[in-house]
Amino acid sequence: MPLPRLVITRASGFVGRYLLDALNGKNKIFANARRSQKQSGAPIHPNILWHRADIGDYDALAAVFSDWCEYPVLYMFLGTWLSDTWTSNVLAGRGKSSVPYLHIRDVVSFFKALLDRIDQLEHGEILMASTDGSITHRELFDEVTLAYFGQRKNPIFMPKLLCPVGVHMRRFFGNFTGSRPFESPWMCRYIDRQMNMDGSKTRARLGWNPRPRLEILRRIPFIVENYRAEPAEWHHRNTAAMKVAPLLLHLKIHSLMKAHGI
Repeated sequence: MPLPRLVITRASGFVGRYLLDALNGKNKIFANARRSQKQSGAPIHPNILWHRADIGDYDALAAVFSDWCEYPVLYMFLGTWLSDTWTSNVLAGRGKSSVPYLHIRDVVSFFKALLDRIDQLEHGEILMASTDGSITHRELFDEVTLAYFGQRKNPIFMPKLLCPVGVHMRRFFGNFTGSRPFESPWMCRYIDRQMNMDGSKTRARLGWNPRPRLEILRRIPFIVENYRAEPAEWHHRNTAAMKVAPLLLHLKIHSLMKAHGI
């Protein structure tokens, strides 16, 4: 009996590599990615057919993390909050900016539940792999500093109106020092915005639930311990997650043509 066929896009990325490893035994997988399997460290298996291509932009991604962090925004937060710089206690606005976080192991279990019930779903039905609600920067800051320093640090709240000025100044001076900050001006639009999610429909349709023990605030001690115990591996994994794969020549031409409406 032939194996079910799957197409996994962005297969060389953080989520894609986990899905390839978890699903290759029972599925024929057509993997699409910018990088090669060797470059990305993706698993090699007879059931995986690899194709290098650029199928679009990837700006809208969920806050998916692991016990090594591997979520660029959280990685930069931890690098700042656990440092001895003057910005280590600074939170933008009132620290109320929030998004939902989902552990990579819950992402894998979501896709397994999806495949198990694929015949029961409507064509074009949209489901959300997410926890309910969201987690604020203040909540993360409290748990991270408690896990690392043994006590919660008192944050300094930067007024929302001053944040764009600070970002532009840091980027300006970064041009001269060669170390531009992670923050970009567009991020200031999201200060103190709460992006709450309601995954009740998905849970009802798939019989799937994110596991409480994998919630971000409960994983912070594990993340911080990996940061402390194995710093080289920590930075290797996270810098790899932040890399943008170079495009092949024909993909560069395609992107330029698309940008100019040709």
